[in-house]
Amino acid sequence: MDRNEQFIELYNRLDNLLREYYHLSERSFSVIKRYEDELKKSSLWKNRERGMALESIRTVRNTLVHEPKIKNQDIFMIEESVLDFLKKEIDLLIHPWTVYEKRKPLESVVYCHLESKVKDITNLMQKKHISHVPVLNCHKKVIGVFSESTIYTSLLFHSKVSINDETTIQNFIPFIELDHHSSERFAFLEKNARMSDIYELFDKRKPHDKRLVMIFITENGSIHEPLLGILTLPDLIQSIE
Repeated sequence: MDRNEQFIELYNRLDNLLREYYHLSERSFSVIKRYEDELKKSSLWKNRERGMALESIRTVRNTLVHEPKIKNQDIFMIEESVLDFLKKEIDLLIHPWTVYEKRKPLESVVYCHLESKVKDITNLMQKKHISHVPVLNCHKKVIGVFSESTIYTSLLFHSKVSINDETTIQNFIPFIELDHHSSERFAFLEKNARMSDIYELFDKRKPHDKRLVMIFITENGSIHEPLLGILTLPDLIQSIE
């Protein structure tokens, strides 16, 4: 079997898997086009790249099926890298990544408690180049997020904020609470959720929605459960490299 024949076989397999994924039996339209269109609308450049690649692959497939040869000679031969791309897309459908597999585990997350000193946390944020720090209770449950905007939001309400070596995160209640971030939002997902669920969380937003900056992973996606890890947009981009 040459590479062109392998290409058609892989393309057809991807098509069949996508029909199962979308629960479709109708073959009057291209399900791969539907998939590529969804990817091209993604807020993630890597997903948009995948969508554009699938668009090119679909065009090549149509040429191979309808006009594969000129004077009994192949018009072109598919490169191995294209076959590898299709194999990866197929593998993602057969073995979809879960958020638990791609999360930043809790032991690698910078987090704090209400008793943590603000200066210690802000220094750590600067050193680690991070903008948001989850605030956990003694049971490792999320009770808020301390971010760069927390102090500024506090200033809007109090006109003056005093921070010394003894100032703790607790001084910034209620501004650390999840629903008190004026332009940012947070989400919880169960550990067995698929990565596609995360893409939807980042992609399905209205123009005036708050920006999703952090996803908390727990056993069943509940705020009342211990934190298992987090995902941010940079984590997400890195996970699909």
